[in-house]
Parts: sequence; C-alpha cells; structure tokens
Amino acid sequence: MSELRLRPRYYFKAEESMAQLQAKIKFALAEANPLHLKYRSTKNHITVFFPPKEKHFWSPELDINFEKKGKNETFIRILISPSPSIWTFFMFIYTVGGLLISAGFAVGFSQYALKKSTWALFFIPAGAAIIALTYLAGQFGKYKAEKQLRELKDFFDAALPGVSSHTIQDRV
Repeated sequence: MSELRLRPRYYFKAEESMAQLQAKIKFALAEANPLHLKYRSTKNHITVFFPPKEKHFWSPELDINFEKKGKNETFIRILISPSPSIWTFFMFIYTVGGLLISAGFAVGFSQYALKKSTWALFFIPAGAAIIALTYLAGQFGKYKAEKQLRELKDFFDAALPGVSSHTIQDRV
C-alpha cells in the first residue's frame, strides 16, 4: 500500500480456481496465523477479522470476494474496511447532517421569504458541525486502525503470494 486509505480496495486476477484460492486462505488461517485471525465464509466470500481480545471499535475487516471468470481463472476483489455496522453508523450520521443542512435551507429560506423568524437557519451550522465531527472521528479511526489494516493486507499477500503480484487495479 503506497498510501493508507480509509477503505482500500484491490482487484487481482489468479490463474487458479476459486476452490484452490479459498483453500489456500483457509490453510493460512489455520496454520500460518500468528495474529490468530478469525474468519466467516460463504460460497464466494471470506471475511477475515481480528479475535475479540484484539478487536476494538475501529478494527478493520478483510472482505475477499471470488468471481469465476473461466475454467481456471478467478478475479479476487478485496476490501479492507471497518465492520459493516460501524460503516453504516457513520453513513447514518452523515445523512442526518446532510438532512439538517437541507431542512435548514428549505425551511429557513421559506421563513425568510415569508418575513417570519428564521430559526430554522440554525440547522445549517448544526448539520455542518455534525458532518465535520463525523469526518474527524473517521480520521481518528483510520489512525487507530492503521496497524491492523496493514496486518490484514500483509496476511492476504502472504496467503496468496503469487496473486498479489498480479494486481489489476488499486483504487480508492
């Protein structure tokens, strides 16, 4: 990773079947796992996460999706991000802030046009403050999760060493 991002995504192409790749990751989790990482697995998806004693509010998870593209060709998409409940909470708070700003504009300027008391305009700075504080909390969380984020990426690189050298695209 050249630059640490809040939710880095990577795309890889492998010349192996999904079953072989999943078996390699599960083997690495069972045998070569000094971090004692845990996982959940479904048909085409593996989620790798830290054990409860090492996990904190900002701990990231590694989501690995496998897409079959040929007889022995698989595309792998990985996303390293906060747990889905944390990410949903942050999006909810951003939405509340945005709605406060929108309501402040709509109601406040209607009040202004009607030459009434413009108390609703105070929703605008309140919503902006909520968004700014949420952004700052996210930056703090990124700082707190940096070590674990790198450990998850390093685990993936070690579990599938040939695959990580065939990056299709790094993107935000």
